[in-house]
Amino acid sequence: MGRAAGNRGSTGIRVVYACDDNYAMLAGVSIASLLEHCGGDTELTVCVLCCEVSEENMARLRAVADGYRQRIVLVDADEAIRKLCEQYIDVQRWSLAAYARLLTPELLPDLERVLYLDCDTLVVDDVAQLWNTSLGTASCAAVSEQTSGLHKKNVRLAKAEPYYNSGVMLIDLDRWRAEDIIPRFAGCIRRHKGLVPYVDQGCVNEVCRGDILTLPVRYNVHTLLYDFTYEEAAVYRRESGPYSKEEVRQAKEHPVVVHFTSSFLSRRPWIEGSEHPYTKEWERVQAKTPWAGMPKRAYHPDMARRLLNTFYRHTPRKLGLFAAALVNSYIRPLMKR
Repeated sequence: MGRAAGNRGSTGIRVVYACDDNYAMLAGVSIASLLEHCGGDTELTVCVLCCEVSEENMARLRAVADGYRQRIVLVDADEAIRKLCEQYIDVQRWSLAAYARLLTPELLPDLERVLYLDCDTLVVDDVAQLWNTSLGTASCAAVSEQTSGLHKKNVRLAKAEPYYNSGVMLIDLDRWRAEDIIPRFAGCIRRHKGLVPYVDQGCVNEVCRGDILTLPVRYNVHTLLYDFTYEEAAVYRRESGPYSKEEVRQAKEHPVVVHFTSSFLSRRPWIEGSEHPYTKEWERVQAKTPWAGMPKRAYHPDMARRLLNTFYRHTPRKLGLFAAALVNSYIRPLMKR
């Protein structure tokens, strides 16, 4: 384990991931894709916030960076997460490591600005332009995501306010420190009695309300945009997109970061039977990492997801879409209260 190099006055890019042992391979593939698309003269450091990651997988993560002659720092996040999560926390289908990104101001004290990427992302273009984005008066930046009013209400947002996907975030750590944000995140977890809707993403949206800059959608092209047409996505999420149809089309054709978010309609590239448009690219990158040849994981959807998928695929499209929207935008947010 190490300490991240300071970036005060530096022009280098600092990219942060957080993972546990189960997500180490995904982090490794994403890191490899990031480094593959890094400009030849770019100084880049990768920091991985590790939550109970095995020595074997830490060695593999180091090997990925070594293969591209870039620096990687593995940071032990276990104690900090336990401190944040002193009270009971239900991580639902996610990992406790998801909360590690909320602790970046403490875990990376020498850094003033970072680009955070989820492990289930694939970088397909240079992130330099994203890194150089001016935050203006905002403390962080992210891509907005269509979300129903009830989902927003669960994290204290009004229906007309934007909701953000936290899988790709540009963060001004100095601002977060000045705003004493970690105790505020902890307070959010307590308010929700440990069951925050969409875990860390719910915390970011609730605590950073009104303080997030909206990024172009090409920086976080999530699975919803591939599973549905532009019009269908608006019906499914009960909200018109924050981006135009042309912006979404161009982002899907020329993304910078592809985000393999979970979906009842499709499988992610490391799951058997995946048909995501970027599955082949993910497999190509994986083959260049120490996890090359690792078999795909079995597909084990829960009963609700299996039933919804079956109904959607075996009924008229409009009826299936109506049922999916009912479950996603009304039933699920009510169950999370």
